[in-house]
Amino acid sequence: MEFFWEMLSLQETMFLLILTGVLIKKLKIIDAAGRKMLSDLLIDVILPCNIVESFLGGMVFPDGFARNCLLAVGLSAVIQLMSIYGSKLLFRKYPREQRSVLSYGIICSNSSFVGLPVARLLFGDLGVIYTSMFQIPLRFTMWPAGLSLFTSVSRKDAFRKLVRHPCIIAVFAGLLLMAAPVSLPGFLDSAVASVSSCTVPVSMFVIGTILADAPIRSMFSKPVLWYTCLRLV
Repeated sequence: MEFFWEMLSLQETMFLLILTGVLIKKLKIIDAAGRKMLSDLLIDVILPCNIVESFLGGMVFPDGFARNCLLAVGLSAVIQLMSIYGSKLLFRKYPREQRSVLSYGIICSNSSFVGLPVARLLFGDLGVIYTSMFQIPLRFTMWPAGLSLFTSVSRKDAFRKLVRHPCIIAVFAGLLLMAAPVSLPGFLDSAVASVSSCTVPVSMFVIGTILADAPIRSMFSKPVLWYTCLRLV
């Protein structure tokens, strides 16, 4: 029961932060270009700091930690394969443009965007580590499988984007720092932690600014409701 109230409190906090994002967009405090910059800042700087900080928390890792990490990657890979081929079947009757968008939404969930802050709030640093491992297959399929729905992309380019992705680099950097017998200087550790603490509000602000431009009526259309049910599953 206590966990239920924690979840409810988390949802209320996130909802208020999203409303703040809607408000700053409606008041024109931030425009479309500013929203893109905020999104890039989140993905390229804040989330990587959040991942690295989770490995530096000085926690005691549970028995079977390595096995759990491998299990997370394996389960995620299976889910991604099911999403790729399942989306082709589920949306085959929709027009091509609409089908591509819906399929991409199934293949590339927003767990890569908002999953880390939720995992941290619910499960702490260990939750962030497991979530980061789980997202490795997702970040790979974002390019070869996802972008192939809209444009052509070579395997070499897809792999290059994967290994250069800041969140992927952060995972391996965190693993290296965790295994190394040295620790970051105090000022650097504090800087990483400070940037990491921005994860939840900034991610919710970005979502709010996106929703601010979405026609309310379109959110309740039949394709969107069908997609939403599938995505939740």
